[in-house]
Amino acid sequence: MPDRFTSRFDRDAGTDPMAVMGNLVDVMLVFACGLIAALIVRSPELVEALQPSHQELEQGRELPRVPETAGEGGSGLESVGTVYRDPETGKLILVGESP
Repeated sequence: MPDRFTSRFDRDAGTDPMAVMGNLVDVMLVFACGLIAALIVRSPELVEALQPSHQELEQGRELPRVPETAGEGGSGLESVGTVYRDPETGKLILVGESP
């Protein structure tokens, strides 16, 4: 029979000190499951955020001739896209790069 002056910690001296680790693992598993559940609930919003947004292009203007600066080897010019020639009309179409 335990002595009434014996503390509770003295009575439990024979228990395994690693038993506390099991409780910590349980807490981590509950946290991980909650985090996964929260991500699944918000997944439509995440998918929308990851999709690239559409850019509206403004109408360009037709150049009657090539500018003089283009003949100088392109010094000081910055590439902004790719140019394609329409075989039917002969017009040049600039397709800009994504930012």
